[in-house]
This record gives sequence, C-alpha cells and structure tokens, in this order.
Amino acid sequence: MGIEVALLAASTALAAGGAIYSGMQQQEAMEVNAELARREAASAEATAATQAQRIRRAGRAQVGEATAALAASGVDLGSTTAIRIGEEITRNAESDAYATILSGKRQATTARDQAAVSEWQGSNAATSGLISGVGTALGGYGRARYGSNWIKAANTPIVERSSWGG
Repeated sequence: MGIEVALLAASTALAAGGAIYSGMQQQEAMEVNAELARREAASAEATAATQAQRIRRAGRAQVGEATAALAASGVDLGSTTAIRIGEEITRNAESDAYATILSGKRQATTARDQAAVSEWQGSNAATSGLISGVGTALGGYGRARYGSNWIKAANTPIVERSSWGG
C-alpha cells in the first residue's frame, strides 16, 4: 500500500503544481497583452497628434496659396471675400485636425480598456489556477487518506448494526 500512496501523492502534487503554474503563465501572458495594449494606446495618440499637426500645416499652406492666388488676380486681400476664404480654409483644417485627434483618443481608450480587461483576465487565471491546484491537492489527500471512494463513503449514511438484524 505504501507505493500506491507515494504515487498518488506525487501525481497529486504534479497536478496541483501544474494547475497553479498554468494560472501563473496565463496571468503573465495577459500582463504582456496589457502592456502591448497600453503601448498601442500611446501610439494611437501620438500618431493622431502628428497627423493633426500635418493637417494644420497643410491648412496654413493652403491659406497662403489662396491668398497668393487672390492677390495675383487683383482681389483686395483685406476684402470680406478674401478674409472669409482664409477663415473657411483654416476652420476646415482645424475641424479635420480635431477629428483626427478624437479618432486617436477613441483608439487609445479602446486599447486602454483592452489592457484593463487583459489584466483582469490574468488575475482571474491566476486565481483559478490556485483554486484548481488547492482542489486537486485536497482531492488527492482525500483519496490517499480514505481511498478512491472517499466522497461516496462520506455521503453514505451510517447504519447501525442492530438495524441489519445482526
């Protein structure tokens, strides 16, 4: 009987350790995913800010080109038409820049939310692995202590001898 108990103990220890280790590995993988998502968020914001700067520069260049074209055609640059054209180009460029920044912020928020979900999933995986490992260890102890039918035996009512007729 000694070897059976030793094998059962070793088997239980390996299964419990494997469950705990698996949970730890899953948590580590989810932490890596969370870090990648945070980097993606930062990148989305930086890319949007850079693109917004380009849009604004292009808008200023377009205002300059429109001003030069108006001056070349003899339009008074102080006239309402010339001023409105410049304002409209600037307004459109700023609107596009703002939309780009908002889009980048939405992407960043989504990535940060994914990072939080990954961290939560990692924590749950570690907890699940620990619970599974402890459950396996307790089950192994019960089998070693009470035999393979220890759960069935624990749920079977005790009948007194006198009720058997003997």
